[in-house]
Amino acid sequence: MLAKKKLIGEFSDPETNEIKIVVVSNPEINTDGLIRLVSDNERHKVMVCLKPDNECVKKFSKLDTDLLLIQQSVIEECMVTNPSTEPLFDKFKKVNPRVRVMVFGNNLDDIFIRKMIRNGAHGFIDGAMSVESLDQAIGEVHCGGYWINRNVLGELIHDALEVQEIMETQVRDNIDNLQYKLTKREADVFGLVMEGMTTRDIADKMCLSEQGVKVHLGRLFKKFDVKNRAQLIVQAFLKVCPVSNVILLLRKSADKRRMARGAKAVIRDPLDSLDETARIM
Repeated sequence: MLAKKKLIGEFSDPETNEIKIVVVSNPEINTDGLIRLVSDNERHKVMVCLKPDNECVKKFSKLDTDLLLIQQSVIEECMVTNPSTEPLFDKFKKVNPRVRVMVFGNNLDDIFIRKMIRNGAHGFIDGAMSVESLDQAIGEVHCGGYWINRNVLGELIHDALEVQEIMETQVRDNIDNLQYKLTKREADVFGLVMEGMTTRDIADKMCLSEQGVKVHLGRLFKKFDVKNRAQLIVQAFLKVCPVSNVILLLRKSADKRRMARGAKAVIRDPLDSLDETARIM
């Protein structure tokens, strides 16, 4: 059983679009059955089946390809013969960065799938898939999504949430350490600066004079060794947040007012609605 996960972002996939497909497989292994099943869908145009030889990437570079189907055995053989180099499909992405990559084979194990996801694969076709699932998988990947084994998808979601918890803990600890260096007033002013408020807005919010706000800002600039608000925000991020959590912090500051008005965030949350987009087929 498979599950679909939408890639974060907006993609269109009109039913009238033709999907141009290139297959890469070992000549010793018969792939006629898969090619026939794929070609049964009138939207799928299988242009060529390439051998994984020295001319493979060169031939591929001359084709206008939407979807690249690579046989599991081809990748495994490449990884054995060249263990220190990148997986085979990375070579194809260099000549066609927009190409979507799917790996096909029989009994694809979770470890292999996870490794391929980390290296840029977008979906997987197992020999046991039904024709309906095959068409759905190709359509999903072509329009910007992922098609991943249900168990693997569950593990990826778990890992992402676990990493988020670790990052949030680190951020909280760093903020606590930073707060020891700031007075209550300075911390309040700093928080409003992060929300993009002007000096006058901050003065009104905190019931201070504009000159009083400027005094607190001057102290913040001195403590962070900066000269203006922009530098203050950058230094705060460097001192407070690990790189992997910058997106979440930016959403809480830069997008706060947009989201309060009911508008969509400009900066997307990488974990937004993961459970809702993971639909069991």
